[in-house]
Amino acid sequence: MTRALLLSLALLPTSLWAEEPETHWKRTLLVQSLAAGADLASTEYALDRGMVESNPLMEGSCAKRVALKALQVAVATWAAAELRKRGHQGWARAVEIGVPALNLTAA
Repeated sequence: MTRALLLSLALLPTSLWAEEPETHWKRTLLVQSLAAGADLASTEYALDRGMVESNPLMEGSCAKRVALKALQVAVATWAAAELRKRGHQGWARAVEIGVPALNLTAA
């Protein structure tokens, strides 16, 4: 799962990795979405094979898990953009890297 994510990141257009302010939110949204998707896919894979979800928020239907992951991606993307807009470049980068890293460790 992680190899596929790294490969897909390597194949992305290099314009997304530019340091221009107008590309930050696109990159953040893309990376957040890929990491959340990997986590969601691995969760569904495990649940289909009899494992149990240990996170009480993620228990229930697949639709609920997808909605919560979509909310997570939206909030993290918004938070990074707001932090960057207010001059907190380091904290914005921490959100851009930290949230996907947490998703990928859970995947």
